[in-house]
Amino acid sequence: MTTSQSLTDTPATDRLTIRHVPLGPDAPVGPDTPGPLSDPETGRIAAFLHRHLGQYGDALSDIQACLRYAHERGGSVTLAEEDGHLLGAVVTNRTGMSGFIPENILVYVAVHESTRGRGVGRQLIEVATGALQGSVALHVEPHNPARKLYERLGFTNKYLEMRLQR
Repeated sequence: MTTSQSLTDTPATDRLTIRHVPLGPDAPVGPDTPGPLSDPETGRIAAFLHRHLGQYGDALSDIQACLRYAHERGGSVTLAEEDGHLLGAVVTNRTGMSGFIPENILVYVAVHESTRGRGVGRQLIEVATGALQGSVALHVEPHNPARKLYERLGFTNKYLEMRLQR
């Protein structure tokens, strides 16, 4: 399912569109749904995320691996665009689990610095999570200002994550 809607009530712009693209082997196929993202578009999204995630981002190679995972195993990309310019992106991955681990993980959310604070991130997350089946997890650093947005959208802190880095 592709969701492409004009969001004329957004303070960011009246030409903003949000496009949701399901990916992976179980992604719907048909005349009203897109195929997988092209390699150039995937590269454009990875570069955008790498730049606009800033201090909360990952290496470009990790972002590319996340997008490959979504293509190969399941996930989605949700984009905010205006006149062909990318203003925001959300990437989700399917976990292949349920119950003890949420079915989806919201891996990346980034909005162009020129449109932050205008509701674009909220709209992206609402479209992305609204199109997903099952629960959604995300990781956010405690001092990341986006944490307040996630809480307003209903995300709660159920666990303290601990990692053994190797």
